[in-house]
Amino acid sequence: MSECVTVGNPFIAKGRSNYYVKITLKNPETGRQRILKKSTNVKINSTQSLSNAHQARLDILSEYETHHDPSAPLKLIDFAAQYIKEREAENLTTSSINGIRKAFDDLIRYTGKKRLLKMVVAADLREFLFKFVKSPSMALVNYRYLHAAFERAVRDEKIPVNCFNQIDKKLLRKRFKPRPRGILSAKEVVKIYENLPKEKFCDRTFANYFLLLFGTACRRSEACYLEEKSIDFKLKSIRVQGSDVHKLKTDASTGDIPMTEHAMIALKDQLRSKSKHEREDVRESTYIFCNFRGDHYYPATLTKQVLIRVRAVCRKLGIDFTGGDLHALRHSLIQFLIDSGAEPIVVSKLARHANLGMTLSVYHKMKDTKTNYGSVLKITKEMPRPKK
Repeated sequence: MSECVTVGNPFIAKGRSNYYVKITLKNPETGRQRILKKSTNVKINSTQSLSNAHQARLDILSEYETHHDPSAPLKLIDFAAQYIKEREAENLTTSSINGIRKAFDDLIRYTGKKRLLKMVVAADLREFLFKFVKSPSMALVNYRYLHAAFERAVRDEKIPVNCFNQIDKKLLRKRFKPRPRGILSAKEVVKIYENLPKEKFCDRTFANYFLLLFGTACRRSEACYLEEKSIDFKLKSIRVQGSDVHKLKTDASTGDIPMTEHAMIALKDQLRSKSKHEREDVRESTYIFCNFRGDHYYPATLTKQVLIRVRAVCRKLGIDFTGGDLHALRHSLIQFLIDSGAEPIVVSKLARHANLGMTLSVYHKMKDTKTNYGSVLKITKEMPRPKK
């Protein structure tokens, strides 16, 4: 059992003709407890009413200890706790779990903690998504997380239908205006890197991390947990792989990528800086981007520190980095390669996308370039054709 059940002695509820008992359900892991009230169905004025009520109390206790009263209506707040616990057991990423928790917190704040799961209807959700949630982008995120949760509730027969299916998703998308992606040109990246502070070891670490992200199109966590053994300067390659402390986003994320000139500058400078550090822990650390104890940084910590410095430099140089974050460096390199005429399939392998379609759907030529159809005309000219 996930909860400890205790049932109090029968009592007379005000204005009621039957004896009632209080049921306490306590979660031993969290210490949280719920108190319910249930009728014994024993009339107050019947013969031996109190003794019958005590017997009914034992029956109720047995019922709850065996079944936890599965027929009892499920509250939205209890469903949220169960669903989050299930997803955690499925090893869902921390960011996804936090997103699910935030979505349920918003919905419960709107409906109230006492709302039953089956009483959440489409009209509530329209009001919640279109009016209660002020941020259009957050409304769309909440829709995605909660829609998946309610689908599971339907699967488990906790509710008959998923009321999120009655939401006009096209209309909801119109609320959302994607934020600028913060694309930077190669010249802007170089200017920012050259103006970032590099006096201290930590400052140089943050600057080199910034340049490496652009030079490799790596995701933040992939670069954050990068180890020295993954670097091969002779072959000019970088091995991207998961470890016990870091799981990659997808199976396709594992692979060898070429070491660009930008990446080489960042890596050599960082390793040189490490080798000159006064602390032995730093010099012997296996991680390229380590703190003063020689431990790896966490992506959120590294991101925060780098962005503080990058945004300050952008304001100083007058560079528009609106809506930009460190993931924008990945977008910047991929977009630059596509614009420069690199083959999409090669760019897709560098980005380690799951398939070519993902690359083509997100990145396309932004420049007005003239397409050369010479190869197409040459092939079609040799094809059989009707006589003139």
